Amino acid sequence: MHGQIYALICALAWAVSTLILRTQTHHLRPLTLNGARIVLAAIAFGPMLLFFAPQAYLALPVEAWILIASGLIVGQLFGDTMFIRGIALLGAARAMPLTNAFP
Repeated sequence: MHGQIYALICALAWAVSTLILRTQTHHLRPLTLNGARIVLAAIAFGPMLLFFAPQAYLALPVEAWILIASGLIVGQLFGDTMFIRGIALLGAARAMPLTNAFP
């Protein structure tokens, strides 16, 4: 039951953040908005990294670090910036379903 509640809270947070982004797309550039989102997410989720022992990070092979870094660059930097640009061009009601319509 807790997982379902957390999923609903996550969906609500995603929807609210999209609406907030929509109100700000006329004032700030998409890259600026995305940069602010990345910084806030790092502040919010960064402390969670302390729950794992440093040996867990050191045990990862170099290939895993490359995949993590490239996923962050492509997904967060490029993908979310394009999502914010889509919100500005199409509106939140059209951009949200389009960006979530993937297999």
